[in-house]
Amino acid sequence: MPLRSVPCLQLALSLALGVVAIGADRLPQPRLVADLAPGSDGSYPGSFIEWNGRLWFQATFLAGESSRLVLYSTEGIPSGTRRVKELGTDKDGPNFGGPFIAGKRLCFLSRHEVPRWRRIWCTDGTGKGTRPLSPAELYVCPEFRPVPMGDRLVAFVHGDYEGHGIVALDLKTEASEVLAAPLDMWLDYNEPPLKLGTDLLLPDGEGRQFWRIPQHGHDLARFSLPGLLRVATDDGIRQFASLAGVIVMLPGGANPPLDLWRTDGTPAGTAKVGSLSSIARPEKASLTAASTHVFLTAYDSNHACAVLCTDGSTDGTRLLLNLQPYKDAAFSLRKSHLPDPLVSGEILYFMADDGAHGLELWRTDGTKEGTRIVSDTTPGPHGTDVRRLVSVGDGRVLLFCGDRGLWLADGDPEVTTMLMSAEDVSSIRDYYVSQDRFFFGAERDPATGHELWVLDLPAKSMR
Repeated sequence: MPLRSVPCLQLALSLALGVVAIGADRLPQPRLVADLAPGSDGSYPGSFIEWNGRLWFQATFLAGESSRLVLYSTEGIPSGTRRVKELGTDKDGPNFGGPFIAGKRLCFLSRHEVPRWRRIWCTDGTGKGTRPLSPAELYVCPEFRPVPMGDRLVAFVHGDYEGHGIVALDLKTEASEVLAAPLDMWLDYNEPPLKLGTDLLLPDGEGRQFWRIPQHGHDLARFSLPGLLRVATDDGIRQFASLAGVIVMLPGGANPPLDLWRTDGTPAGTAKVGSLSSIARPEKASLTAASTHVFLTAYDSNHACAVLCTDGSTDGTRLLLNLQPYKDAAFSLRKSHLPDPLVSGEILYFMADDGAHGLELWRTDGTKEGTRIVSDTTPGPHGTDVRRLVSVGDGRVLLFCGDRGLWLADGDPEVTTMLMSAEDVSSIRDYYVSQDRFFFGAERDPATGHELWVLDLPAKSMR
């Protein structure tokens, strides 16, 4: 059964929605963090990550036919911004790519010998302490970020041919151990490793076989998932999401069945837990994990939207929303861009069309009562062209809205506030949300070029 009929939805949505549109002269004003490259060239900051209360990033300085790459950190003010280490150039040498945190270290994947290979580096925040961590003979795959597992860092390396191997780095001794020689089953491997309790699961190209890597030791186990139905349009399991002790899975392919499966890594613990039958020809389907639930959001080409929620069990799988605003229409809608749903706090944000407001931002907390529209950002039936959703982490989300600029949505209560105009957003290349601040690289002033700016986000509403 649908969550609500369209008339009930229209009645509920006739209540005022909290949209706060601010004139351009009254918008909150970003601050320049630091003019790292005085003049009009700029430093093009990017590869942001937060660690030890500071924002770390790579600056790129133009230098003739090449560019210098320098690691910086900042507290968000000029006096709190410092140069850590010059890494190399954009043509050769190290770079600050794919940063991640492993234990008490800040690590990153740096170019190594050829463009497609990487070497793991780490930093303690000093120039001298910014150095290689993995051995030079290990060619790390840039497609798969290393995964911390206790005192070990599991990395995926290129072998002597097109397969991939598995190596563990001891974060205390920095010794490396080969867990698996190159595996030809990974020729079409395209999924990141998955957490299952304290272990890792690595799916093959079809998502039907796994390698299980224990947190301790080096005894890898390979197993197949039994009972997964094969149909003509099934292209294997293509989406995965981790919960406590189980993996939730969704088939891929052309018009795949929207069946949710779960596994605890054993044949007895592998089963189908639910299906979405209302979307017969899905144009897009996404799995998104919160801490205790996984959401399946699916759309067809005529703006039908359905949301299923599961805790990994059959009894804990329920339909939250089933919108079919143009089910019997004798026309097709133009193809719309749909940003991926995301979780902020414990709230799932996604785009949906109820037939009255067009595609607008919706939210759910995993209950039918908590599933509703957030705001009619563009009043009327045409909807809002949302290009990207970015989590603030406290239950709020940023919306990059095409010609409507940058907005901040608070899903509980429903308040949506304009932050930046479309013109100001257009020059943003890279960005990072840190607590109540939005850092971004942009050319806001021709005199400074492309530099790092910060925007203080409004406090979360408590009404």
